[in-house]
Amino acid sequence: MPASTIHIPRAATAAVNGIASPQTITVQAQAVVQILDHALRQSATQKRVIGTLLGSRSEDGTEYEVRSTYAVSHEEADDRVTIDIEGNKAMYNLLKKTNQGRTSGEVILGWYSTSSDLDYFAGLVHKFYSSPENGAYPFAPIYLSLDSDIIASNGELTVSTFTSSAIGAAGNQDAVNTLFVPIPNEIKYSDIEKAGLDVIAKAQNEPSRSTTIESDLQNLESSLLQIMSMIERVQEYVQNVIKSADTKNTTESVGNVAVGKYLLDSLSLAPGLVKADAIEELFNTHLRDVLMIVYLANTVKTQLQLSSRLTTLL
Repeated sequence: MPASTIHIPRAATAAVNGIASPQTITVQAQAVVQILDHALRQSATQKRVIGTLLGSRSEDGTEYEVRSTYAVSHEEADDRVTIDIEGNKAMYNLLKKTNQGRTSGEVILGWYSTSSDLDYFAGLVHKFYSSPENGAYPFAPIYLSLDSDIIASNGELTVSTFTSSAIGAAGNQDAVNTLFVPIPNEIKYSDIEKAGLDVIAKAQNEPSRSTTIESDLQNLESSLLQIMSMIERVQEYVQNVIKSADTKNTTESVGNVAVGKYLLDSLSLAPGLVKADAIEELFNTHLRDVLMIVYLANTVKTQLQLSSRLTTLL
């Protein structure tokens, strides 16, 4: 290796020897929404807002799951940062008491920020969350960066997670000598959270940035339309694969033949569910069958009542 080249390996040590550094991060959607809610209350003079990440981790410290967050007050001035230490402790202790037995095992995993800058102040805050009194010690804290400036980020919310690795001379604990090493993360959400996020997403095109909650019937209609749209996309994919196979076009692949065949077999299992007219006809047929069963049941019931009365008279 040339003398002018320096190789910085991936962080492999945490706050205490023998404890591995985090390798994978799972972030629950609820935590992301909480961070965005904090960002909406950010004052114009603040460059960023910060807060504490809560969740669970594996015994060896390689897997982290961020479940919730809470805001922490701070101020940045010149070359120093002031953090509300007592407020951070009080909020953490309060959450432990209120969530006892329901979210047992939630511990401090690290901190978040609504700025994507990995600057001197980020090193100072990360050092704070590495301390035994206030942070994730003896495990390595993680840093979650969520750039809330959607306009600057081309309309996308970017969630990045990092851990730290000390660089420089051994024994130097200066926050400046900190290398932030990116860690892969995954956003997870349940079906209920997905439904809530879909409702929130409908407000993005509304001038008032608000939307109404649909009734059960409207939700059913939306779900059916979504399913029909997916079936149409699958049909289009299958047709493209068939056309590509018929023309024997080997230079331009439209789709995977094996996938197309599997999807075609799946569609053939329910051929009546590929068109709106067929769905309506199937529903009406089912409705007529149900009404006929109800009519026959009422007829039998009336006949039994009449037979019982005639038996009493005789």
